[in-house]
Amino acid sequence: MSSPTTHGLRVQVFGADAEPMPAHALARLFPHVPAHSPRFERLARSARVIVTHGSQIVGFAVYQRIDGDIRVPDLTLLASPGHGVRDVFGALLDALEAACLAGGSRRIVLPPTAPAHGLLRRRGYDVISEGCAGAWREKTFG
Repeated sequence: MSSPTTHGLRVQVFGADAEPMPAHALARLFPHVPAHSPRFERLARSARVIVTHGSQIVGFAVYQRIDGDIRVPDLTLLASPGHGVRDVFGALLDALEAACLAGGSRRIVLPPTAPAHGLLRRRGYDVISEGCAGAWREKTFG
């Protein structure tokens, strides 16, 4: 599924049956993840949301449907000319929330690496688990 968003950001949602993410793109987005590791393979082959500005990927999130939830184990955000990380994150959240509801899920769980805690709080995300890595966040619908 693909849809344009405001201010030149474009959002695409890919299911787990989509073509794998190109290795060079993942290496740019996740430079700390070894190219032949299990995590890199999972990033390449999982359902995902991609936010682009022009030809550049500026937002990427892997998601899984588990027990009626959308769980986001990995995400990364990059600023682009004219778009801060908050803009990119907002577009990514819009797509994840739409995918959640369209698939019949009622809850999204975000990892501790998710930035902009104030933005998440304003959008209805609550802390569900706090540990040394940070706070997992959730948003429940209806």
